[in-house]
Amino acid sequence: MKLALPAVALGLIALAACVPAPPPPASAEAQSLCRTDVMFETNNPTVTITGSESNELGSIVRLAVGEEQAPWRCVVDLNGQTTIQSLSNDGFL
Repeated sequence: MKLALPAVALGLIALAACVPAPPPPASAEAQSLCRTDVMFETNNPTVTITGSESNELGSIVRLAVGEEQAPWRCVVDLNGQTTIQSLSNDGFL
């Protein structure tokens, strides 16, 4: 039974090595572009970034708007062009 614990530990280490690393966050510039565009679109200065990620095609930034924390998504391409989308029916809170 003493050998079982090291074998389990080695198995967990090997399994952890197979799990891909999470993508890096979006750049500060991409996050700022998204925050500004969502603030303008919603006419609401209360916009919080709730998460982001980037890859070789661009960045995705998740945001929350207003007291109700209405969810929005922003995609920034490699040219700095943004596409924003409300993820709820009441995105203008």
